[in-house]
Amino acid sequence: MKKVYTANSPVELAHAQNILDGYSIASQKRNELFAVRGEIPFIECYPELWVVNDLDESRAQQILVQEMDREPSGKTWQCVNCDEVCEDQFSDCWSCGSPRP
Repeated sequence: MKKVYTANSPVELAHAQNILDGYSIASQKRNELFAVRGEIPFIECYPELWVVNDLDESRAQQILVQEMDREPSGKTWQCVNCDEVCEDQFSDCWSCGSPRP
């Protein structure tokens, strides 16, 4: 197993793991002791992501650099039901729940 990512929070770590899951790269979370920071040495509290297969290390690091630094597209779409403007990542209107046209 090889460490490929150190996160600032458990939420960020979960996001990174979801990205790797999307590329079929098996990974494992380590140091999930974020809530006790200050009680134990800080270096043991930072959440880490490790790939299960050592051969995936380089690919996983490249993917995470690319995906974690990605800027939002800024694209939007308008709901035909309630005229709400929704961000591109939504498949349904966040206001009324109507599907994207």
